[in-house]
Amino acid sequence: MAGHIVFAGININNIIDDISVKKTQEFNTSPYVGANGSTTNHISSNGRVISFKNIVKHDEQSPHCRGHRINDYKYLAETFNKKSKVLTSPSKSKINGNYICTGFDYTEDTQHNYIIDWEFTEVIKFNVTRKTFRVWGKAVSSSKKSKKTTTKQSGAYNLNSNVKYLLKTCPTMSKGHKGKKCVKSLQKFLQSKGYYKNYKVDGLYQIYTAQAVKSLQKKFKLKVTGKWDKATRTYFQKKYKYPTLSQKVSGVGGRLKTPATGVTGSLIR
Repeated sequence: MAGHIVFAGININNIIDDISVKKTQEFNTSPYVGANGSTTNHISSNGRVISFKNIVKHDEQSPHCRGHRINDYKYLAETFNKKSKVLTSPSKSKINGNYICTGFDYTEDTQHNYIIDWEFTEVIKFNVTRKTFRVWGKAVSSSKKSKKTTTKQSGAYNLNSNVKYLLKTCPTMSKGHKGKKCVKSLQKFLQSKGYYKNYKVDGLYQIYTAQAVKSLQKKFKLKVTGKWDKATRTYFQKKYKYPTLSQKVSGVGGRLKTPATGVTGSLIR
């Protein structure tokens, strides 16, 4: 006999012969057909299937205890046929894992022993690993590729709305500045650069905001004043390739010509 196993905390004793393993873990490769051609490699959700028989003897203490054991086994089979539980075998540790009960049947022999047939299926929870190849369709021409690359190199940074607001709308600022919206915009900008991290964005230009501005100016080798002054604002307008005041043409709906590209477009005011 192969001893016993424990499933969901309940002993299954007196196993007859040996525990057989019907199949091992399967590795599958499934083709995926869609907008982009790919293949999917994964381990199947079902692993090993083990089966065995155990015996509940007619002389096991009393008929009541024998019937109680059968009821325990029925509970296992009915409760854990979808929900997996840990199964362990002291004598065959290689089969240890998470299983569901996929087979349970019992018969009574001529000597009034119960012979029980079991089957357990291992459940393996692995994430799918997907390898995706190039998108099907027309290849991008070399001229388009070079054009896209050139645009990325010479074009402006992809500014978020906060930076745009700060660089376009907000004036110079220093301690005690009254415009809370612009101060908040500056504080958010400072946080995005790694400063003013442990303080609340409250729209108040006080000592901690001034200290953060000083750190910013020091990093970018600007004159350290602690003020969002004209020199600091102009530096970041140029850095982000955002129009400075000197590049704007007076009048509503004026035209703007950037020195870097020479492209003319409508000025948004």
